Amino acid sequence: MKLNIFCIASMMLALNASVTEAAVVVHGPVNSLGTFQDTNTGNVWLRLDNYFGKTYNEMKSDAVANGFTVATLSQVQQLLNSLPLTGGEWPTYEGIMGGAPNRGLIWGAYAPQNPNQVSWAYAYDSDTQWNFEANTATDLDTVPNIGTVFEDMNIWAVLTDVPPVPVPEPSTLALLGMGIVGFAVQRARRQR
Repeated sequence: MKLNIFCIASMMLALNASVTEAAVVVHGPVNSLGTFQDTNTGNVWLRLDNYFGKTYNEMKSDAVANGFTVATLSQVQQLLNSLPLTGGEWPTYEGIMGGAPNRGLIWGAYAPQNPNQVSWAYAYDSDTQWNFEANTATDLDTVPNIGTVFEDMNIWAVLTDVPPVPVPEPSTLALLGMGIVGFAVQRARRQR
C-alpha cells in the first residue's frame, strides 16, 4: 500500500518536472515547412533547416508567403534564453529546431536592426551560451559564405495567428496526482 502511494507520488513528481522543463518540441509542418513549438510561449517557429543557400530577403519573402513573420531580437532572446547550454542539450535542440547540414551549428537571422545588414543568433555544438550579432557586414541580398559548404544560415521566423497551446500548470498536475493517490488509497481499503 505505502509502496503504491510512493510510486504514484514519484511518478507525478517526474511528470511535473519533465513538463515544466520542456522548452521546445517538434510541431507539425506548416505549408510543407518544418516547424517547432516553444512550450513557454506557445509560439510556432520555422525549423532552421528549411532554407540553405538563400539570402535574408529570399528567406523572408518565402516565410511571409507561408504565414510567418521574421522574429525580432527580443523574440529570439526570449526563446533562446529558455534553452540552457550547460552541457549536452545542443544535440536535442538541433534535432527539434534544425541546424546546419555540414557543421554543428544552429544559426538564423532575425529582423535586422540596421535596414541594410543582417543580424543573427547562433550556437555551435561546443558553445555554452547563445550568441547574438547585430548589424553584421553581410547585406540582406547576400548569401553568407556563398560558394562554400557553409551556405547554411537560416531565419528565425514565427507563425502568425496561432492560438497558444496550453501546457499543464504544476497545480493542475498536483490535483491530478492527488486524485490518483486518492484512488489508490480507496482501492487499498477495499482490498482489506
